[in-house]
Parts: sequence; C-alpha cells; structure tokens
Amino acid sequence: MVSLHVNVGGTDHLLTDDDVATIGRDPSATIRVEADGVSRRHARISLVDGTWLLADDGSRFGVFHNGAQVQHVAIDGPTTVRLGDPQNGLEVTLTPA
Repeated sequence: MVSLHVNVGGTDHLLTDDDVATIGRDPSATIRVEADGVSRRHARISLVDGTWLLADDGSRFGVFHNGAQVQHVAIDGPTTVRLGDPQNGLEVTLTPA
C-alpha cells in the first residue's frame, strides 16, 4: 500500500493508494477548508502510475509551488504548495510514506 501524509492548515490527513482526494470549500470535498482564496473545488490529489500528483481542479486563484503557479506537481518527496496566493495562501504539505 502506498500512502501520502497531507497537512492542510495544520490538520493532518492520510491518503492511501485507493484514494482520490479533493481540497476545497465545497461540502463534498474530501479535505474541506474555509480559507481566503480557496475555491469550492481547488485541488485534486491522486496516485498516477505509482506517483502521487496534486493538480489544480479549476480553481480561481491557482496552486503555487516554489512561488510559481502550476497546473500539477508530482509528489516524489516532501512537497509544499500554497492555494490561492504564492506567499500567503493556504499551505499544504504533502509527504509520501
């Protein structure tokens, strides 16, 4: 089993290889957050060919990795992204286990 530790705004979540998780304000989101700049369906996390992938899910303000807006990022080690703003957006830390 391949798992992924996800910390969103200080709250920990554990995903397994069967999971496809969504992050956003929508009540149906797997990881539901209320934060400025976060869309109802902001990002999606899934396992693709053995690698965890975080992808923008059509958000209004974007996903940022190392200060640059990205459509997706491969999680091949501890990775931090921000949702909505490159400096002050909600911090999401992802760590493969």
